Amino acid sequence: MKRFFLFLLFAILAATLALLGAYAYLRAQDSEQLRSLLEASLESALDRDVALTGPLNATLSPLPAIQVGDVSVGNAAWATRPNMLNIERVELRPRLTRLLFGDITLDEVRIRGARLFLENGPDGRGNWQFRSRKDEQELHIQIRSLIIEDLEATYTNPAVATERHIVLRRLRLGARPDDD
Repeated sequence: MKRFFLFLLFAILAATLALLGAYAYLRAQDSEQLRSLLEASLESALDRDVALTGPLNATLSPLPAIQVGDVSVGNAAWATRPNMLNIERVELRPRLTRLLFGDITLDEVRIRGARLFLENGPDGRGNWQFRSRKDEQELHIQIRSLIIEDLEATYTNPAVATERHIVLRRLRLGARPDDD
């Protein structure tokens, strides 16, 4: 029993040190360097231009969060608009304990002021269909709660002369237990 408590104490100490290390790392990073790293990673994953031009903040207290303002994702080359997505503000709340095990779990994703432009191209392919990542390791991200405030979405399909607009003032989606 004594060994169990020592192991538990060691695990708690290791987790605390990891959290403090992550906090120190985030605080020591130049925000422009972090912005460039995030933009490059997203551009590589999406094969689209990505710009993070607004404020960028990372905090661990009271809950860990990354906040980014003025996010834009470029459109497909054939699209009629330069950006597929513009977001006023995004807030991510990662579950740090899961990061220690290599899992990316976001307890909450909060998006405010999104303008989404979906359209089909001449070949019928949608601008939301990103390049295939067959040659790369698949990345799994679990989102426990998604909150979207002030979303305006437009869908256009020139082949059948269709255009649809959707406006959502608030949408909240939540996951069930971890195994769902």
